[in-house]
Amino acid sequence: MSKIQSVSDQITILCKRTVVSTKPVQPEKFHHLSALDWVMEPNRIRMVYYYKTPPGQAVGPVTKKLRESILEMLNGFPMVTGRLLKKDEGQWMIKWNDARVRLVEVRAKGSVEGRLRRVDTEKELELLTEFEEGGLAIGLSCTVPTS
Repeated sequence: MSKIQSVSDQITILCKRTVVSTKPVQPEKFHHLSALDWVMEPNRIRMVYYYKTPPGQAVGPVTKKLRESILEMLNGFPMVTGRLLKKDEGQWMIKWNDARVRLVEVRAKGSVEGRLRRVDTEKELELLTEFEEGGLAIGLSCTVPTS
């Protein structure tokens, strides 16, 4: 059995959610990328945050608060969900729009500690994971605009 199969046997997808900004963006608004953004173009942030929860504490309210935090972030930074466009001169810019952020919530067997002993980072980067025995893992993978 491959590593990916063994991880997928241990998780159950709870739902796939879409988080949307509650503030409409200004039409035809653009964010022009800096020279540093150009250099960082092929780079991405790829990380997983692991959190322990006290025994008996439900993780559901934590994931709800996370969704609310993402919504607030989208309201304040609409370029996060914008479309990356290349101008005729070859420079990149982000066209703001009302796109969404996808969130996949899963429940995993075991605990945070157990998962850390046999983690498949590639799979973890795509998920928001609640552990049956308590704890939470938040996977994040995104490009790195610096301006």
